[in-house]
Amino acid sequence: MPGEGPCWRPLLASGSFLYPGRQLPWWWLLPLAALFLAVRIPLLDHPLTWDEAWNLAALRSLAGSGSLFLPQFFRHPPLYMELGFLLSPLADGFAERMAALSLAANLAGLLLLVLLVARFLGRPLALAAGLAWILLPASVFFDTWIKRDCLVIPLGLAALWLLLDRRPALAGVFAGFAFLAKETAIFIFAGLVLTRLVDRRRPGCALDLALLGGCALTVCGWWYLFLAEGGHGFWTFFQGTSEEARGFALPWWQYLAQLRLDLGWPGLFLLGLGLTALAWRPWPGRRRLLPILMLLPGYTVLSLSAGKPPWLVMVLVPWLAVLAGAGGLTLASTLSRLLPGRMPPRQVLAPLLVAVALGPPLLGFQYDRQLRALSPGQWALTEAGYAMAGAINTEVKDGETLLLMPMTFRSGADLLDPILFWRLQVRPRIIQGQGINTEEELLSVLRRNQVHWLLLAPKPGSPQEAMLRALLARVGPQGRVFSRGVLLRVTDLWQEEAPETAGPGQGGASGE
Repeated sequence: MPGEGPCWRPLLASGSFLYPGRQLPWWWLLPLAALFLAVRIPLLDHPLTWDEAWNLAALRSLAGSGSLFLPQFFRHPPLYMELGFLLSPLADGFAERMAALSLAANLAGLLLLVLLVARFLGRPLALAAGLAWILLPASVFFDTWIKRDCLVIPLGLAALWLLLDRRPALAGVFAGFAFLAKETAIFIFAGLVLTRLVDRRRPGCALDLALLGGCALTVCGWWYLFLAEGGHGFWTFFQGTSEEARGFALPWWQYLAQLRLDLGWPGLFLLGLGLTALAWRPWPGRRRLLPILMLLPGYTVLSLSAGKPPWLVMVLVPWLAVLAGAGGLTLASTLSRLLPGRMPPRQVLAPLLVAVALGPPLLGFQYDRQLRALSPGQWALTEAGYAMAGAINTEVKDGETLLLMPMTFRSGADLLDPILFWRLQVRPRIIQGQGINTEEELLSVLRRNQVHWLLLAPKPGSPQEAMLRALLARVGPQGRVFSRGVLLRVTDLWQEEAPETAGPGQGGASGE
């Protein structure tokens, strides 16, 4: 029975993970893991988004006793970043090691999902759901992202398994660790609460929920009560009043529309079949509602939120895969009834149908194209950061002075670009040019600090455009034009003049 024996044990006997009527040969996990890794390992060195580079730069700052990007280390709960700190942030290949950490966490989530679904919903669905997770565009795209959400998935699945196996206190412990991975664990925790509330036939619901919440708070409360920045930032993002949220202001149905990109058209078809099947498939009792219970809170909150970044669905993707797998199982059952005796067993046919539906579109998967479709703004930041870093690496020498003007093409124009800093291969002396609005102010700063290179983002009609035009008349086109910016050599403005004494208000920053 579900409550008998340690829940984390599947017993390894006769080559199977044994549960009453739900045997899963352990070696079935091996081809799933191999296919999962084969599809994702080529993406370990994918182009970095803003937050990914921010995390990398924060860890490098911490390891190098710097402070330039260190606040990002404390922006969210610490578990993922603490693990990342163990991966030698100052050594070459750190970005790939961090992507591998995310990949390992998601692989653990895949295996847990397959075992959990086999345990509580049946082996045929487990294999189909596992294969769907491997092949869905959203999971392929997000599974190597250097973001904290990856740890929420296996920890949340472990918490659900423990709750279903009638161990609410231990489930709360794992839920607490999920909260120490990232705040998006709230979507999973709400799903756990709904799952327990729906199981009304089991006595002691109030006690179970108290144990679940109390143990979770015991594990993660120290962070949220004493060290976290507080809920104000999340609330303003939800309301849409923060500058960051305004950059992701989208209609309430955005995440539903995003399913087309997250699943692809074949995956969306399988998802529809799976949702339909939940009304009549003979799975055990109310557990057939499990995927909906785990998805409903997250999609409800995200649809109500004014700010809608596309990556907030990362922790929900496994349950989209379960629904897609249920669609494959429904299709297999239909074919078996229409062609009795001519079809292989459902546990073979369902994964085969999922593979046929999702595999061919994946052959044309391109990471850059997926990022551009999901978030054109993030793609623009990535493209600009790589272009700026490439121009500086080509033109600027170690020790030369580089003045960075505000990047007017993005919100938070004065923020240092973590993608640029992460991709730098040279070590110039970097100063920032906030508050410079006229040609005279700019010339004073350039001469006073003996600036060699000037990086501008001359948005049409902005003061920077007028400054660039005036500088080109003085020094000529010495430098490089790239996506959304200009790198201009300005040494001619001061090399023939006696340097002035550096004035206040022009601090420097070195790349860390």
